[in-house]
Amino acid sequence: MKNTQFINALLSMLCVVMLAGCASYSSSSANTSNTLPFTANGEIMWSDGHTMPMLISPSGSTLTFNFRASIISPSGVSIYTRIDSARNGACEHYYIESELRRRLVICANTEVTMMNQGKVEKVGRLRLFSADDYL
Repeated sequence: MKNTQFINALLSMLCVVMLAGCASYSSSSANTSNTLPFTANGEIMWSDGHTMPMLISPSGSTLTFNFRASIISPSGVSIYTRIDSARNGACEHYYIESELRRRLVICANTEVTMMNQGKVEKVGRLRLFSADDYL
């Protein structure tokens, strides 16, 4: 009987600690989607109407996105890196280290495809904010 009470008390304390941690985590990242930690120089306009501002590095080798903070990306920032050996005609392939199965394919005609495990997840268009931006 004492063992059962101890386990119940331990589980209750664990739940309280986890709930408190989740509440503080979500409140600290609640405004992340509205406040960019960088100055965006481009964005992806998805076919579903959503836009994703991004920072394109001068070399075009990395794309930095602001996401809501999560377990995978606690900072709320995700960086996609170009796969130089995967260039396919006029298209560049990018991956994110924390989610190796997720890829972005960006073509010279501004077409963007988000792939997850080889399947198309989203399609959209790339828009650069100025002629000085790179890709």
